Amino acid sequence: MTFGFMLIFHLLAAKDTVNIDGMDSLIYSGNYTIKVTQIEPTSASTVQANTIYTLTIRNDSVYSDLPYFGRAYAVNYNQNNGLEMETSITDYSVIKKDKGMKEARFVSRTINDTYKWLLRFENDGTVQIQVSMSNKQPIRFVGTIRSPKL
Repeated sequence: MTFGFMLIFHLLAAKDTVNIDGMDSLIYSGNYTIKVTQIEPTSASTVQANTIYTLTIRNDSVYSDLPYFGRAYAVNYNQNNGLEMETSITDYSVIKKDKGMKEARFVSRTINDTYKWLLRFENDGTVQIQVSMSNKQPIRFVGTIRSPKL
């Protein structure tokens, strides 16, 4: 009975993951979603995400509902909460790294700031996201890559 539950749990969990070949095609196409599980502010301790946060790259655009914890150097009272944005991206590039890992880099701009994104994709589907901004401290996130929700 325990084996049956473990098998069902594994099958349900595997349904939402991406194999390595599929992951590579998603990364190079620039069409994927990252589900964030961990938030790593620059000047605070790591926070486990208890809400579903995502970063989606689709058709030369970024859709982000990521939170932000950190120090802002300049505050604009018209800005959204966190790193919430739906905007175009520029300079999307993918670089192969050691041991089959990949890095994607791109830039997005909003009225309030410029965001430089660095995404490190590991072979197990884990993704480290680092965001540098002009008006705020950098922040990191950890998550897993998924096929995009259309």
